[in-house]
Amino acid sequence: VALARRYAGQKSTIIVCGDVAIGGMNLNGFPFRQDSGIALLGLNSAGQPWITWATGPHGTRSYGAANVPNNKQNEPPAENLEPAALFTKSALSTVDDVVVFGSGPGTDVLQGVVDSTAVFKLLRGEL
Repeated sequence: VALARRYAGQKSTIIVCGDVAIGGMNLNGFPFRQDSGIALLGLNSAGQPWITWATGPHGTRSYGAANVPNNKQNEPPAENLEPAALFTKSALSTVDDVVVFGSGPGTDVLQGVVDSTAVFKLLRGEL
């Protein structure tokens, strides 16, 4: 962004925007009210991770009781995993909001939550 600002000048509109949200980090279940920080990085009382990605290569391939492993000796150490709720070869797009940053004329509308068409209208108006 700094390079774009130096190239385009201070009066130019510069927008940095993602196209989709990927992965979707989730806080699972109902942690204790006092739990925070590192307490949420471990496993809950059922042996499941508090925090997982929605999709990804370390997700389970089945649902319910069928996904409980019988032989834990073949599993990689827990610190090497990035657990996911659903198995996919790579993380999928999610319906989460994407982040947009802007500086320059017209970017004052990029505050809080805005519809994705607001970014298009801003760009169109600055052309």
